[in-house]
Amino acid sequence: SARHGQDVWAVVLKAGFLAEADGSGLERAGKLLQGAVDRDPHAVPAWLALVEVARRQGFATQAERTLDRALAANPASTALLLRQAGLVAGEHPVMAIALARRAVQLEPGNPMARVVLARAMIAAGRDDDALETLGSWLASTRGVERLAATAFYAEQLCRRARFAEAEEVLARAKAVGPGHRQVLRAELALAAAQGQVERADLLAERFMRECVDDVGLLGEAAGILLQQDSPILLQRAMELFEQVAGGRTDAGGAWLGAAMAAHKLGKIEAAEAAFRRAYQAAPSNASAANGLAWLLCEDRQEAEAALVVADRGVGLWPTDVHLLDTRGVILFRLGKLAQSQRDLQEALKLAEGESPTAVAVRFHLARTLAAQGEHAAAQRRLAEALAMQERWGGLSAKERAEAQVLSRQLGDGEGGDRNQAG
Repeated sequence: SARHGQDVWAVVLKAGFLAEADGSGLERAGKLLQGAVDRDPHAVPAWLALVEVARRQGFATQAERTLDRALAANPASTALLLRQAGLVAGEHPVMAIALARRAVQLEPGNPMARVVLARAMIAAGRDDDALETLGSWLASTRGVERLAATAFYAEQLCRRARFAEAEEVLARAKAVGPGHRQVLRAELALAAAQGQVERADLLAERFMRECVDDVGLLGEAAGILLQQDSPILLQRAMELFEQVAGGRTDAGGAWLGAAMAAHKLGKIEAAEAAFRRAYQAAPSNASAANGLAWLLCEDRQEAEAALVVADRGVGLWPTDVHLLDTRGVILFRLGKLAQSQRDLQEALKLAEGESPTAVAVRFHLARTLAAQGEHAAAQRRLAEALAMQERWGGLSAKERAEAQVLSRQLGDGEGGDRNQAG
């Protein structure tokens, strides 16, 4: 009934206010929403809010289980299908594609369903299929409601350096919906991708001024700027993330973004403060734990303190390649070489294919192997890292210099070779 729908939304709104409160606000919001779905398993807005509370608390597994229960009660809910697709796309892209396709079947004209399907295809490495599928649908539809999907399409084009096509798509979108926020986001992505620093900075300033009420979009804009190398854009990214955080203690994702921007700028004090706020807000967040542990070890030279954070992170996420790599480096700094080697070899197994992470893990393992006198194995891993570095990057300037020194040392045959493993 209409009254029942109003009651559900009243609970969701109250939970939203509680979630923004300090202290136990998120926990209280979760209990309120859990009561709502216990009373009515078909209260989809309450389910979605409950998932978001779990996500903000850093409880990824709990969020997934909550969605499973929600979909069991509401198998034809497009909103739940799309939320689950978005949640699992990173680790299970094929499942995400199936969920998004189901949503498209239920609502063929839903632009968000089309976007989520494209995102899942991209996560699965099917970039061309994603662009073709979304582009064909956009060509067959009209109306303002498709603008968000159009903006996403333009952004994917610019990520593939198809700038002229992206400009053309955005020009058409702006003619239909001038000032549309998703179109503004796509404009920012295009400017940043082309290295148009002044234009991107002006667009970011517009975001800070005009999108104050949409922290999600502000965070997305900050994320675009975080990928750039320009100090001006990185500074703007940090400011945007801080605006999203708004001084709240539970804004872990925003503080993590601010920390990463500050670290790229070399602002170690600011980076540490933001990493600590991110870690405090979500101690079970793997990225927050990894970032804080790395900074403590490599920037503060506080390896013992770093190990405490890394141990807790690996305990929660034993197959997280970044945490294992970071702990391997910490153990190397502490001279615990056998333990370092174990972590880094496990990280190498998890770092499938070629990527910046795979480059870093190989270099870190080579360094540990060399310190143990296993020079042949070290030379092999170092050669792999340097070859992949040319294509993928992954090593900082300091690490690149260290890698070259290590390469010369291994090439000169310094020391014996006790072991061929590694």
